[in-house]
Amino acid sequence: MLGATALTALPLCIPLGLPLIADPGSTAVGASAARVIAPLAVAREEDLDFGTIALDLNGSGTVTVIPLGGSVRYGGSAQGICLLACPPPHPARFAVRGEPLRSYRVTVPPSLTITPPGLGSGNAVLIDALTIGTASQRIGDSGELSPDGLDSFEVGGTLHLPAGAAEGRYTAQVPVIVSYM
Repeated sequence: MLGATALTALPLCIPLGLPLIADPGSTAVGASAARVIAPLAVAREEDLDFGTIALDLNGSGTVTVIPLGGSVRYGGSAQGICLLACPPPHPARFAVRGEPLRSYRVTVPPSLTITPPGLGSGNAVLIDALTIGTASQRIGDSGELSPDGLDSFEVGGTLHLPAGAAEGRYTAQVPVIVSYM
Protein backbone atom coordinates (compact mmCIF):
# COMPACT_ATOMS: atom_id res chain seq x y z
CA MET A 1 0.00 0.00 0.00
CA LEU A 2 1.25 3.12 -0.90
CA GLY A 3 0.65 5.61 1.83
CA ALA A 4 -2.81 5.83 3.02
CA THR A 5 -4.14 8.99 4.50
CA ALA A 6 -6.94 8.85 6.77
CA LEU A 7 -9.23 11.74 7.34
CA THR A 8 -10.96 11.80 10.57
CA ALA A 9 -13.75 14.19 11.36
CA LEU A 10 -13.31 15.72 14.74
CA PRO A 11 -16.59 16.42 16.47
CA LEU A 12 -17.30 20.00 17.57
CA CYS A 13 -17.22 19.99 21.31
CA ILE A 14 -19.34 22.43 23.36
CA PRO A 15 -18.61 22.32 27.05
CA LEU A 16 -21.72 21.55 29.07
CA GLY A 17 -23.25 24.36 31.15
CA LEU A 18 -22.33 27.29 28.87
CA PRO A 19 -25.11 29.12 27.09
CA LEU A 20 -25.17 29.25 23.37
CA ILE A 21 -25.44 33.07 23.50
CA ALA A 22 -22.91 34.61 25.80
CA ASP A 23 -24.86 37.71 27.10
CA PRO A 24 -23.94 38.18 30.75
CA GLY A 25 -26.96 40.57 31.45
CA SER A 26 -26.99 43.54 33.77
CA THR A 27 -28.24 44.08 37.30
CA ALA A 28 -28.90 47.07 39.48
CA VAL A 29 -30.22 47.73 42.94
CA GLY A 30 -32.88 50.41 43.50
CA ALA A 31 -34.03 52.02 46.68
CA SER A 32 -37.41 53.01 48.07
CA ALA A 33 -38.22 55.71 50.56
CA ALA A 34 -41.19 57.47 52.10
CA ARG A 35 -41.55 60.58 54.17
CA VAL A 36 -44.48 60.88 56.53
CA ILE A 37 -45.54 64.45 57.25
CA ALA A 38 -47.85 65.98 59.80
CA PRO A 39 -51.51 65.66 58.84
CA LEU A 40 -53.43 68.83 58.10
CA ALA A 41 -55.86 69.92 60.78
CA VAL A 42 -58.45 72.66 60.40
CA ALA A 43 -60.43 74.22 63.25
CA ARG A 44 -63.41 76.56 63.02
CA GLU A 45 -62.89 79.74 64.99
CA GLU A 46 -65.91 81.78 63.89
CA ASP A 47 -68.92 81.23 61.62
CA LEU A 48 -69.85 83.27 58.55
CA ASP A 49 -72.48 85.78 59.71
CA PHE A 50 -74.42 88.09 57.41
CA GLY A 51 -75.76 90.07 60.37
CA THR A 52 -79.28 91.29 61.00
CA ILE A 53 -80.97 92.38 57.76
CA ALA A 54 -84.14 94.25 56.86
CA LEU A 55 -85.81 94.19 53.43
CA ASP A 56 -88.40 96.55 51.94
CA LEU A 57 -91.81 94.91 51.95
CA ASN A 58 -91.72 93.85 48.28
CA GLY A 59 -88.00 94.11 47.63
CA SER A 60 -85.25 91.58 47.32
CA GLY A 61 -81.63 92.12 48.19
CA THR A 62 -78.15 90.78 48.75
CA VAL A 63 -75.55 90.93 51.46
CA THR A 64 -71.92 90.25 50.58
CA VAL A 65 -69.30 89.57 53.23
CA ILE A 66 -65.74 89.77 51.96
CA PRO A 67 -62.97 87.74 53.63
CA LEU A 68 -59.83 89.33 55.08
CA GLY A 69 -61.09 92.60 56.35
CA GLY A 70 -64.72 91.56 56.57
CA SER A 71 -66.15 94.47 54.65
CA VAL A 72 -69.86 94.18 53.89
CA ARG A 73 -71.85 95.34 50.87
CA TYR A 74 -75.63 95.56 50.72
CA GLY A 75 -77.52 95.40 47.44
CA GLY A 76 -81.15 95.85 46.38
CA SER A 77 -83.42 96.63 49.29
CA ALA A 78 -81.30 94.79 51.88
CA GLN A 79 -79.94 96.93 54.67
CA GLY A 80 -78.05 96.07 57.80
CA ILE A 81 -79.69 97.05 61.06
CA CYS A 82 -78.69 96.74 64.69
CA LEU A 83 -75.04 97.25 63.81
CA LEU A 84 -74.00 98.37 67.29
CA ALA A 85 -76.16 96.22 69.57
CA CYS A 86 -75.89 93.03 67.46
CA PRO A 87 -72.88 91.10 66.27
CA PRO A 88 -71.63 92.71 63.06
CA PRO A 89 -71.46 90.74 59.81
CA HIS A 90 -68.14 88.92 59.38
CA PRO A 91 -66.52 86.10 57.41
CA ALA A 92 -66.01 82.58 58.75
CA ARG A 93 -62.56 82.09 60.27
CA PHE A 94 -60.53 78.88 60.36
CA ALA A 95 -57.09 77.93 61.72
CA VAL A 96 -54.89 75.45 59.82
CA ARG A 97 -52.07 73.38 61.29
CA GLY A 98 -49.75 70.96 59.48
CA GLU A 99 -46.28 70.38 58.03
CA PRO A 100 -44.21 73.60 58.16
CA LEU A 101 -43.75 75.47 54.87
CA ARG A 102 -46.15 73.20 52.95
CA SER A 103 -48.78 74.61 50.60
CA TYR A 104 -52.45 73.73 51.02
CA ARG A 105 -55.72 74.34 49.19
CA VAL A 106 -59.16 75.12 50.61
CA THR A 107 -62.29 73.83 48.87
CA VAL A 108 -65.83 75.04 49.60
CA PRO A 109 -69.04 74.36 47.66
CA PRO A 110 -69.98 76.86 44.93
CA SER A 111 -73.30 77.59 46.65
CA LEU A 112 -75.57 76.65 49.56
CA THR A 113 -79.30 76.73 50.03
CA ILE A 114 -80.51 77.51 53.54
CA THR A 115 -83.94 77.46 55.13
CA PRO A 116 -85.05 78.86 58.48
CA PRO A 117 -86.17 76.09 60.86
CA GLY A 118 -89.79 75.03 60.43
CA LEU A 119 -90.52 77.07 57.28
CA GLY A 120 -89.91 74.46 54.57
CA SER A 121 -87.92 74.56 51.35
CA GLY A 122 -90.22 77.16 49.73
CA ASN A 123 -88.56 79.77 51.96
CA ALA A 124 -84.99 78.79 51.10
CA VAL A 125 -82.42 81.45 50.31
CA LEU A 126 -79.17 81.11 48.40
CA ILE A 127 -75.60 81.74 49.46
CA ASP A 128 -73.15 81.78 46.57
CA ALA A 129 -69.88 83.36 45.49
CA LEU A 130 -68.18 81.73 48.46
CA THR A 131 -64.67 83.19 48.46
CA ILE A 132 -61.55 82.33 50.40
CA GLY A 133 -58.69 84.48 51.63
CA THR A 134 -55.71 82.97 53.42
CA ALA A 135 -53.51 84.90 55.81
CA SER A 136 -50.37 83.77 53.97
CA GLN A 137 -51.45 84.36 50.34
CA ARG A 138 -54.27 86.88 50.85
CA ILE A 139 -56.26 86.12 47.66
CA GLY A 140 -57.35 82.74 46.38
CA ASP A 141 -58.00 79.30 47.71
CA SER A 142 -54.43 78.30 48.56
CA GLY A 143 -52.09 79.13 51.40
CA GLU A 144 -48.73 78.21 52.85
CA LEU A 145 -48.06 77.07 56.37
CA SER A 146 -45.54 79.10 58.37
CA PRO A 147 -42.23 77.72 59.71
CA ASP A 148 -44.29 76.77 62.78
CA GLY A 149 -46.83 74.91 60.58
CA LEU A 150 -49.65 77.43 61.10
CA ASP A 151 -51.90 79.59 58.90
CA SER A 152 -55.50 80.75 58.83
CA PHE A 153 -58.15 81.55 56.27
CA GLU A 154 -61.53 83.21 56.01
CA VAL A 155 -64.62 82.41 53.95
CA GLY A 156 -67.04 85.05 52.73
CA GLY A 157 -69.97 84.95 50.33
CA THR A 158 -73.16 86.54 49.07
CA LEU A 159 -76.59 85.97 50.62
CA HIS A 160 -79.51 86.41 48.19
CA LEU A 161 -82.82 87.34 49.85
CA PRO A 162 -85.93 87.07 47.68
CA ALA A 163 -88.84 89.49 48.00
CA GLY A 164 -91.03 88.41 50.88
CA ALA A 165 -88.30 86.37 52.56
CA ALA A 166 -89.66 84.85 55.75
CA GLU A 167 -88.52 86.23 59.08
CA GLY A 168 -86.24 83.92 60.99
CA ARG A 169 -82.69 82.90 61.70
CA TYR A 170 -81.24 81.23 58.62
CA THR A 171 -78.41 78.77 59.22
CA ALA A 172 -76.46 76.29 57.11
CA GLN A 173 -73.44 74.07 57.42
CA VAL A 174 -70.54 75.21 55.22
CA PRO A 175 -68.37 72.18 54.41
CA VAL A 176 -64.68 73.12 54.18
CA ILE A 177 -62.02 70.73 52.85
CA VAL A 178 -58.34 71.50 53.36
CA SER A 179 -55.71 69.41 51.56
CA TYR A 180 -52.01 69.55 50.81
CA MET A 181 -51.04 70.63 47.31
